[in-house]
Amino acid sequence: MRADTVFDAASLTKILAVWSAIGALWEEGKLDLDVPFNDFWPEVDGHPLGAWGEQDSALPGPDSH
Repeated sequence: MRADTVFDAASLTKILAVWSAIGALWEEGKLDLDVPFNDFWPEVDGHPLGAWGEQDSALPGPDSH
């Protein structure tokens, strides 16, 4: 690696933006991470993604990846 090495940060911006937004909404009490997706995103009702969280835990935490 050199001082003028260029890195592609496009992939990082998606992750940083999404997790920052999720964290901010959660801290403000506007997003409950313990409810299934279809409770706050009605368009996924009936889709496997909509049922995510109905059995064990709603959204996996960042430590579950």
